[in-house]
Amino acid sequence: VPRAPLPEPSQSSVPPPPPPDQPASASGADGQGEWPIMWELLYWRAPERSALALLVALVALGCLSRFSAISVGAYGALAVLVVTVPLRLHQVALRALGTAPPEPPARAQPEVPGVLSPEQQQRWARYLARHVVTATRTLTRLFLVHSVPESL
Repeated sequence: VPRAPLPEPSQSSVPPPPPPDQPASASGADGQGEWPIMWELLYWRAPERSALALLVALVALGCLSRFSAISVGAYGALAVLVVTVPLRLHQVALRALGTAPPEPPARAQPEVPGVLSPEQQQRWARYLARHVVTATRTLTRLFLVHSVPESL
């Protein structure tokens, strides 16, 4: 059965998204090429990632409908820490035992042509140590409630 041609869409200020059969990066001039991952998720080009993104979004929306945004954010951060801290401790334990886990090929660090001199390394170490000490003191003061108004 022959189909009637679709009517031409009116010109709008927002360009349409790329069609499903066109890669998102091919539309670079119209500004849509900035977020190719988003288009891959929306068009389900990678079903595993899209399903995970949909699941995370639905869980987050369900939690936000029941609990406050602060609670959802705090428990989300706690969930991330519950996953990442044991993984990091496992990696540290393996290194301490002398059997370092193999580095994934995608995470191999490329050679950096500009290596810092020892003076620059010391300067950066002092700079970072100063900021870490300041942040630690501030967080200690806030979490141990040295000043109630400041902690609130």
